[in-house]
Amino acid sequence: MSSISSVFRATAVFFLAAAATAAAKSSSWSDGKGGTFTGTPVQAVGPCAFFSVDGGARRLFFRELSLDECRRFYTDAAAASNVGPSWADAKGKFTRRLINRLAVVQDQKLVDADLKSRPEPRFVVLYCGSGWGGATYSTVWKIRHLYERLKGLYGGMFDLVFVGVRHDSKAQQGVAAATHMPWLVANYEDQKLVSEFSQYEPADGERLVLLTSGGLALFSGDIGTTQEQARFFDQLSVLLDTCSPENPQFWPDRARLLAATRPMIHARGSADPIVVNSPFDPALLRKAGIEQISAQLSVSADGKVVSATLLPATRMPELFREKAVKALVAQCVAIPALRDGKPVEGTCTFDFTVPAPNPRRELDLAWIRSVYGQPIRIPQWLLLRPIPVTEADFSTVERTDENGVQVLTKVNVGPDAVSRKTQLSAFSREFFEDAAAVAPQPGQQQVVENATYTWEAVNSTGDLVDFANDRRMEYCVGYAYAEFDVAEACPALFGLGSDDGVKIWLNGELVKNSWVRRMTQIDEDLVAVKLKPGKNRILIKIQNVEGEWSFFLRIRKQVSLAAPRT
Repeated sequence: MSSISSVFRATAVFFLAAAATAAAKSSSWSDGKGGTFTGTPVQAVGPCAFFSVDGGARRLFFRELSLDECRRFYTDAAAASNVGPSWADAKGKFTRRLINRLAVVQDQKLVDADLKSRPEPRFVVLYCGSGWGGATYSTVWKIRHLYERLKGLYGGMFDLVFVGVRHDSKAQQGVAAATHMPWLVANYEDQKLVSEFSQYEPADGERLVLLTSGGLALFSGDIGTTQEQARFFDQLSVLLDTCSPENPQFWPDRARLLAATRPMIHARGSADPIVVNSPFDPALLRKAGIEQISAQLSVSADGKVVSATLLPATRMPELFREKAVKALVAQCVAIPALRDGKPVEGTCTFDFTVPAPNPRRELDLAWIRSVYGQPIRIPQWLLLRPIPVTEADFSTVERTDENGVQVLTKVNVGPDAVSRKTQLSAFSREFFEDAAAVAPQPGQQQVVENATYTWEAVNSTGDLVDFANDRRMEYCVGYAYAEFDVAEACPALFGLGSDDGVKIWLNGELVKNSWVRRMTQIDEDLVAVKLKPGKNRILIKIQNVEGEWSFFLRIRKQVSLAAPRT
């Protein structure tokens, strides 16, 4: 199996008892490792075959099943694997039960959701939370950007539904409206009519549960901590990317299922060849000035592309036409034409329009796929804290000195406030002239503005570093320093959240500078960096206004995915 498969297995939170399935019967299947298991086919999504097994759920790739098993799975689960033209016409057993039972937030109130305008999702995340106690109000803001990132990448493949627990109808409307929930909200009065809602309700706290459109529960996680939230969304991200048709690692699985089942579907009559993939990288095509590739492909009876002819709709420089033809022949994954269930030679049209650049989407996708690589952990940091931002009663900028520090004129802003411009001035200046020279040791003292502070070794809680350590520290700044090694130079990504403003220096270079007021959220900012071989040094500055004072940092090496050789 590919490395992605092992990541999916390694990131599992835990499997849940599966909802009962109708029609298909339990039988024996290959487990992809030389053994067998007993399970009931439930649903196919992209390259994945989902089974209900005793006590839970199981997922295999179609490459792990024999061709006969692929055909048997299709026969048993074909109906459940289809989706309707919209959610209002859902075919999934679970998604169908939610019709007329969902709402959205509009103008600070809940209104019936228009499911005709939404595609039927392959997966549904249940968010079990409560308007009583306050935790849900905070969690919604902390996971909103994770949800929006995945919706931006995978669109209608999944949806999220808030299910209220341990509160009443008024509280359900209140928490949904107050937090501007961007996802669907279950109608409180109808919740008792949907068995899955009560089946996975936590006794206390909050929980996320992932189900297929057929109602098979795949995994779940309590989300009371930042680490638990990150764990669930990491696992969801891997599953969605696995099932995305854009992921080249799983084109062979799609091809295997098609090769096994199309002769059954077209046992009488004929069918043209099918191309499973596009072998082109949009970024490289844009760089070459290529806008459109249209070609007629000739596919042999054994599924090989034997020739490609570019059509007039193709828009590319003459220099690249021959290379494009060679790539189509060498790299397209095709399924042969059929006549009365038998593979024959045939032709089909390949069309690919190069999308416009979308740097944000490309960075989001790079972050999702970087989970397949080896993460870089920093278990201990050196902290320098708290350096107070004193009330200097400043107002307008008078001048900027030779060091770039803003010098401000005085004005009275009240006894309990630290002016915005005082905070910005403190954020702008540093105790050092050269970040590359900052390399403290535990217990080392540092003088900052005539006061002496000590670098203190502190263990991180997962990927979270808490400057306040359960103490209330307001209007102050702090620094965190760490070192880590990599074997060779490589591109990497930082997944960052901070409360509040943040600066990051990597090997002396300022790579992030954001003066904001916010709560720490998982991977809210993504920063592309380059690591050097050997020791890398990272210095982080966090400025706090009020309340919590922390940052969340994950470091992942970037991964380039390619279709596996078959």
